[in-house]
Amino acid sequence: MKSEFEKFIRSLFNKGDIVLMHSDVKKTCLLLKKDFRSCKDTINFVIDTVLETIGDEGTLLIPTFNWDFCEGKPFDYKNSPAQTGALPNVVLKRKDFKRTKHPIYSFAVKGKLQEEFLACDNVSAYSIDSPFGLLWKLDGKIVLWDVSYQNSFTFVHFVEQMHNVHYRYEKFFTAPYIDEKGNSELKTYSMFVRDIENGVLTHVEPMGKFLKMKEYQ
Repeated sequence: MKSEFEKFIRSLFNKGDIVLMHSDVKKTCLLLKKDFRSCKDTINFVIDTVLETIGDEGTLLIPTFNWDFCEGKPFDYKNSPAQTGALPNVVLKRKDFKRTKHPIYSFAVKGKLQEEFLACDNVSAYSIDSPFGLLWKLDGKIVLWDVSYQNSFTFVHFVEQMHNVHYRYEKFFTAPYIDEKGNSELKTYSMFVRDIENGVLTHVEPMGKFLKMKEYQ
C-alpha cells in the first residue's frame, strides 16, 4: 500500500511546483496504519514525498491558522498550535519548515521561495502583500487533501478582498504578540470578515463545482 500511495502522491505534483496544501489526514493514517508505527510517521512520509516530488525548485506551504488572536488571546510565533489539523502541527515541529508572521493566517513554508514568503509582513490577512497574494502572483497551486472546499478553500477570501466585495469588511484585532525571539508586545492585525449582522454566510462548495466544470482542477 505504501508504494502505491507514494505513486499517487507523486502524480499530484510536478518539479518546481509552488503548492499550498490543505489537509485532513485521518483517512490517510487509517489507510497506511499497517505501514507506519504512528500517524505522525505517516504524515512525515506524505510531506517528505511531496517535497521530493517538487524538488529543490519547488515550495510547499501548509496552513497553520489559529483564530485565538481574534478573541484577544496571545499569539506565540513558536508555540501557538495550528487549528487546521494534525499535519500542520507535525510540520510546525520540523526544523526545515518556518512559519510566516500573521497571527491568524500563518503558513509553514519550505522550499526555494521560503524567504520570499517569510518576508510577507502583512497586517491584513488576505491582502495583496500576504502569502495569499504572493501565491497568486507566482501562479501557485492549491491542493485539497481529503477536505471540502467549504472547510479549506481560504484563497477565495483573498479574491473577495481583491474585489472589495460589499458583504465583507475589514475588522481589526489587537492582542499580545510573542515574536520568534520571545519578545511580547500588543499588536494589531486585521481580517476581511463577513458581515454577520446582515446574515452573510460563507458557501464555497459551488466554487468547487465551477472549477470541476471548467476543468481547472
